[in-house]
Amino acid sequence: MSSTLARSLAIFTELGWNRLTMEQALEADLGSAAQRKEALAGLRRGELHEEIQQDGSLHYRSLLEGYDRGMVSLFAIRLGVEPTRAIQLAWSRPSDKEAMARAVLSRGEKYALAFRARARWGLAHVALIASYLGQLPVPASREELELWVEAAVNGLTAEVSDANVLEERVVLDRFVEHVRAAIEWGLPPQGLTTLLSQGQRRGLLTRDQAYRFTLYALTAAVRPADQKGWALHLVQGLSATDAELLRDAEALIPVLAAGQPQVVAALSPALLTADVPDVQLGSVVLACSAVKTAKGRRELLGLLARRPAPLDPDTDDGGINDGPEVDRGTDPLDGALGLWPQPQQIGRAHV
Repeated sequence: MSSTLARSLAIFTELGWNRLTMEQALEADLGSAAQRKEALAGLRRGELHEEIQQDGSLHYRSLLEGYDRGMVSLFAIRLGVEPTRAIQLAWSRPSDKEAMARAVLSRGEKYALAFRARARWGLAHVALIASYLGQLPVPASREELELWVEAAVNGLTAEVSDANVLEERVVLDRFVEHVRAAIEWGLPPQGLTTLLSQGQRRGLLTRDQAYRFTLYALTAAVRPADQKGWALHLVQGLSATDAELLRDAEALIPVLAAGQPQVVAALSPALLTADVPDVQLGSVVLACSAVKTAKGRRELLGLLARRPAPLDPDTDDGGINDGPEVDRGTDPLDGALGLWPQPQQIGRAHV
């Protein structure tokens, strides 16, 4: 261990920080100006592990062994270390996540955002609590949103609350905005479909909002597994009606053209019913014909065989053009994201 780190830990002990709770440490004495300077010098940089030989093998031992690393990290945060170093010092989930989140916020929004951008594993909970307490902007990176989705799913579906589960008050804060951002980034349906269902169940999302989110995600998906997951959620999770799928046929045709068997099987029955106008049938059949399996092609032929024969366009249009114009609904892709579901106001519990 370097002499500067040893001195920092000695000052940590001299000031009684090793006997404090993390809540108490938020207001604890940091010592004299000379002590603060000396302690910061040893915590700001340098190795935190050393190599040792044991039983003929090389091992790494923490130089903070015997110390509460979360407490040491909080001490360092208050002294002024950078976010990356604070994360290295803590290493894993602290005993009091909210107290550390408050310490992070005490350094200002810029510091808190930098901490959130680098926090992983157990420290991601600290970052998310800081976002909630400080009302930081919704994450704008894929990595941060992936951590939010994982934490939100665990927080809303866990049967038992423990240190590994984030409190509902945190994950429900600006829930719709977080879901929207995750879908914009193209995160996979695993997790997000669970959150859409949970949002409906808790009254944070209407069924129509969940439908439009899912439709947008499906039409934007690139990976076959993502297309399958979103299509199944649309048809099974949301029980999309034939009328809804027919209304949005133009948005779904490019999805069908990718030829994924499960996607075609989920969507084609509604789009090949007798209610589909003959003038639109060609586009739907052409898209569905891209299905990549023999079974899928047989099912497609079966659906077509059950349709009534098309009318002769030179003699009668079957009344297709006699009725009023059909409301085709709102294409969620129209006007980019401006027509997406608007977030509802979600009340927050005060800490």
